[in-house]
Amino acid sequence: MSYKKLLVITLWLIAGHSIGVGFGMVVFPTNWIAFFDIVPSEHRFFITQGGVFHIIMAIAYGTAAYNITESNQLITFSIIVKFCAASFLFLYFIFINQFGIVFISGIGDFCMGLVLMVVYKKYQQEFS
Repeated sequence: MSYKKLLVITLWLIAGHSIGVGFGMVVFPTNWIAFFDIVPSEHRFFITQGGVFHIIMAIAYGTAAYNITESNQLITFSIIVKFCAASFLFLYFIFINQFGIVFISGIGDFCMGLVLMVVYKKYQQEFS
């Protein structure tokens, strides 16, 4: 399998993850969200806002996957987003609150960023 195809698959998988998380944050009932040790406010504004952000990022990942040859900056941005998200989550876990879901999410974002970065570098080497 070529690294171009692997990069496209990776981006679509990350987009799918973001769509799932985003829609979950927007539509899941409060008691489902509380299952993850997160107690949303009665207004749910910030959880919904986070869900919308995930959906917007899914569009960015999908856009990059759809037109891989013209998406170098968008792919680089996606890698940066994943590592920034992981950093934020780990720092939040260490300094603010030790929610298990925060740590697991940090590991997930770090792994997605790392896989995306490695596959993207291999893709660039394949076509240079």
